[in-house]
Amino acid sequence: MRNSMPHIVVENLTMRYGEFLIQKDLSFTVNKGDIFVVMGGSGCGKSTLLKHLVGLVVPYSGRVSYNGKSFWDATTNERDELLRRVGILYQKGALWTSMTLAENVAMPLSQYTTYSKSQIDEISRYKLALVGLSGFEDYYPSEISGGMQKRAGLARAMALDPEVLFFDEPSAGLDPISSKLLDDLILELNRGLGATIVVVTHELPSIFAIGSNSVFLDADSKTMIACGDPKELLRTSKDPRILRFLTRGEREA
Repeated sequence: MRNSMPHIVVENLTMRYGEFLIQKDLSFTVNKGDIFVVMGGSGCGKSTLLKHLVGLVVPYSGRVSYNGKSFWDATTNERDELLRRVGILYQKGALWTSMTLAENVAMPLSQYTTYSKSQIDEISRYKLALVGLSGFEDYYPSEISGGMQKRAGLARAMALDPEVLFFDEPSAGLDPISSKLLDDLILELNRGLGATIVVVTHELPSIFAIGSNSVFLDADSKTMIACGDPKELLRTSKDPRILRFLTRGEREA
């Protein structure tokens, strides 16, 4: 589903917390239909970058644009409209524990649409079925496994039919089989729905299984040192930092 049309463009982005520099001079493009991986070692700023991309943190400098529209130059109403086209799956799923899975998925539909209750119920069941949770509508998060919680969180992220889905460390806390199933689901959503997907991860099996494009953040130089298909970076890069990461230290040049 990839094409060469830019969906998200990051230009000269610098991220700071006060005087502490996290990353500087980040410039890259996420094309429509990409499964775009934000990768790098622990502490390099991957999750912080995701927060900047979805408007949770204002950049110290630089620009993030969606479909050619600068996010922070937009009005408040324009930003709200942009964010309604975005879905986010957080590390722990971030489900409301006092609500059933169907109620969790229904929440954004109740807040941001004028659908009737029967329509919302139907959409909630459909979204849960898409992620393999048909029949679990009335379960509470505490009654299902961690992998199922991640999938329920994804169903809620998909509730408003977003153009872009963001995943923050989706495999965190999952066993290898559950992680593989989630990778397969991400690929199905990308191919079947044409969604642009941005994934923050350091899990190599997931990076190579799903990534079609990427940016590599380096913790030492505090900037990006590569962009492109992860498999191509492994094949062509001469940078020992990239090779060390992508081979778990088995190659450096």
